[in-house]
Amino acid sequence: MLTSGDFTLQQQSNTELQFKRSKYSNIPLSQVDIHLVASVDSAQKALQQNKVDAVPLVTDSKIHIGKIVQASFGAVGVYAINLRSATFADIRFREAILRALNNKELLKAGYGSGASVASGLIPNNVFDAPKNTCGKVCEPDSKRVSELLKQVFPNGSVPTLHVDFDDGSIQQAMAERTVKQLQAAGIPAAVRGHPANEYSDFVANNGAEIFRFGWVGEYPAASAFLAPWFVSNAPENATGFASTDVDSGITEALSSSSQKTRTQNLGRVQHDVLNDFVVLPIVQFVSRFEISNQIQGFTVDALGTFDPTSVSLK
Repeated sequence: MLTSGDFTLQQQSNTELQFKRSKYSNIPLSQVDIHLVASVDSAQKALQQNKVDAVPLVTDSKIHIGKIVQASFGAVGVYAINLRSATFADIRFREAILRALNNKELLKAGYGSGASVASGLIPNNVFDAPKNTCGKVCEPDSKRVSELLKQVFPNGSVPTLHVDFDDGSIQQAMAERTVKQLQAAGIPAAVRGHPANEYSDFVANNGAEIFRFGWVGEYPAASAFLAPWFVSNAPENATGFASTDVDSGITEALSSSSQKTRTQNLGRVQHDVLNDFVVLPIVQFVSRFEISNQIQGFTVDALGTFDPTSVSLK
């Protein structure tokens, strides 16, 4: 018999885990059964047959018999620029590239309603996330793009760029829309797909130009979404971004015992990274559950899990 806080594992099989309320707990639920099924469709069918009360959703099913509960998941997808390439040394060109992109349209092209537009580099439901987000830095601005291109390329010889992505229908749709947006802004571009199992090595070997990238926080804190992705010379730093201010800001945040100080430092770090025009937040992934109408108090956290101790039945 295994116990974990308010619950005790009573039974276990290949298809089910059964937890019962511990002897000294006073939580509302007396028992929680977890059923292991083969697919999302099987899970939804079980909900429709009243065999279960909550199921995770991967796609936006058109048939709902209960309520949808969702929250931002601890993962963000971006388009990034490889600063190790001399092509992108001029910040004005980087700004022109990212301001030519409309992240709302890119999200719609790839994910439809299955995700949200990222408002920054950190999911908005992480407990110590800074309140300052993209703002106007991430908004498309065709007039600004035109001005910047004229400054950087007065003779009109804008280089052709490649949009790199890992093969798959979602990423290809987003890359193709990205190319169209760049071309419409006067920046020649072409898609360049790569086998999914080779993509990480391709990015790590500095062959990418504008590339699909993202990260999953190992724990639900703001620092997990900034370090080490933007720490100078860190192995995980795929863009080549380097800033002593950002390095010191992350170090100070990680070493502080004050949540307020951590949040303030990480807010400045996020601001500095976004204003260097090295990444454009695109996708805020979402955890979604469909629950029966008799469930109350069901909430989802940044790790895509729920706390059964707060759940009750009508």
